[in-house]
This record gives sequence, C-alpha cells and structure tokens, in this order.
Amino acid sequence: MVKWIATSILLVAIVPLVFGGKVYNSLKAIMSFKLVVVISSLLVLAIFHTTSSTWVEICSGFLKFGTLLVQCGEDKNDNGVLDPGEDWDADGRLDDVEPLLPKKVDTDGDAKPDAWETDESGKPISFVDRDNDGIQDGTNAENLFLSLWTKGTLPDIDYSLVTLIAALAAIARNGGLSNTPISNFSRDQGWGMGHHIGAIPSMVGGQGITLSHTGSVFRVHEQSLPRWKRWYRYVARDQMLAWIPACFIGVALPSMLSVQFLQRGTEADKWNTAALTAEGVGASVANPPDNVLASTTGLSRVFSGDCTLGHLCPTASIAQQFLATPNGL
Repeated sequence: MVKWIATSILLVAIVPLVFGGKVYNSLKAIMSFKLVVVISSLLVLAIFHTTSSTWVEICSGFLKFGTLLVQCGEDKNDNGVLDPGEDWDADGRLDDVEPLLPKKVDTDGDAKPDAWETDESGKPISFVDRDNDGIQDGTNAENLFLSLWTKGTLPDIDYSLVTLIAALAAIARNGGLSNTPISNFSRDQGWGMGHHIGAIPSMVGGQGITLSHTGSVFRVHEQSLPRWKRWYRYVARDQMLAWIPACFIGVALPSMLSVQFLQRGTEADKWNTAALTAEGVGASVANPPDNVLASTTGLSRVFSGDCTLGHLCPTASIAQQFLATPNGL
C-alpha cells in the first residue's frame, strides 16, 4: 500500500509541472495552497491544543544561547533523590548514563565488526540497559555558559548533534537566504534583471522562452546605479519584514508539536517520529487535557459531538433527539 501511495503521489506531482505556461506558476499556486493549509492546521493546534508552558518554552528558546545536548545523569545535586526538574525524560526514575556497547558482529565479512548483537526479539543490544526500559538513558541538556560559571568546566557535550546543526544552519543560510528568495523567486517573477532572463516553460501551454542559466547583468552607469540601489532596498526589506519572521514561525509551530505531543525520552528516529507525533496529536484532539484552550472554551465538546451543553451545538442536539425518537419523526 505504501508503494502504491508513493507512486501515485509521484505521478500526481508531475501533472502541475506539465501545465501552466511556466513551471514556476504551477509551483507557486501549489505551494501557496500548501502554505495556507499547513500553517492554518498548525495554528489551530498551537492555539487550542497546546499549553501556555509550551508557548513559553518555544518563544523563550529563541533568546537562549549555549544550551546543548550532553551526556550526564539526572541527579544534578548528587543527593540520590529525584528532585523537581531532574526527571529529564519524564519516566519517574532517577536515571544514570547508560553507555554504548561496542559492535561485535561482522556482517560483511571484512573482519571488522559493523553491527551489534541482538536479543531474543531481534533488537540490537547497543547500550547497557540498566533499568530494562529499552531506552538509552543519559541524554540531557545543559547550558555551556552556566556550567562554566558554576562548575568551571565544560559539560560532556554530544558533538555529533552540534556538527549536524551547524551543517544544517550553513545549508539553510546559503540556500534559503540567497538562492530561494533573491535568485529563483525574483527571476521567475520577472522582477529586475529577471525580466531579461526568461523562465522554464511547461510542456503543455508553455511559451518558447529562452532561459539564461548564467543570468543577465546590467551595465553600471549613472542611470542604472540609483535603480539598482532602490531594487536592493526592496529585496532587503522583503528579507527583514517577510522572510525572517516567516523563518521564526516555521521553526516555532512544528517545534510545538514535538514539545507538546511527544513525551521527553521517547525513542524516535527519522522513520517513526512523524507517526509518533501524529498519534500524540490524535490523542490530544480526541481527549484534550484540561489546561488547553480547547477544553476551557468547550470547543472539544463541539468537535466530539458531546451536546450536554445544548447552546454549544444545537444542530447536533436536534439530530440526537431525532435519532432517539422511535418513529424517526
């Protein structure tokens, strides 16, 4: 079923690229529709199904610097008791660091171990599971500057994640802030010198437009420089007032899903994170907790069809009375 769905999506995705005159026109229409649907859905979840503490954690996170993933136990004050704020993974236990085990199985016959041994269920034994919960304990978060100030030493930083975030930041800056809004968007819209470059035509209904892959540069003289400076100010204003706020919103809203609907300590990877998040969202929407807006405003009862409060959903109340009548009317 997954293969059929994936193949169907691939074939359907080709259709808009075949029609529309210019490929970018079709992509712009599709992405605009997607943007409205996705942002609206995330806003509904963020407003009605997340707690105020989640909003505080996400918004304040943009102003926090130096907090990194580290390897350390949860007993920060070494008193042997699970104090408030120490239960990082919310499992109700005072966890210690469970170290990784070396790989011992040679799967490709090169005399070098490249896999872990497995248990009876076939799951790799990759770490010392002291509490037998199947989740490696020891991952935590600590502030680099606070550790230097209070302890005088650096924490045991998980540099693998630091390098990944640094690489993603570099790619996002290069592709997002230069290529997407300035180069491709301005060119395909025909703005500025993009008017002289052309665009990629679609297969059906496309005009014979010649696309200059090397671009088109204006001649520098007294008349062109003032126009160029005005154009550059327009692009800079677009970056500051539209692109940067959109980046913060695009980071904050999806992050709220993880913080609100995924329990800390949940073992997730690139294959099951979306499914676990969807399950958390579904459970919360079906039965929202008491401290979210959907419960306090009674909106959850409207969506669930609970009409004990008749003034909230009179239509559903009439339907219930109709179904309860023996003869229908």
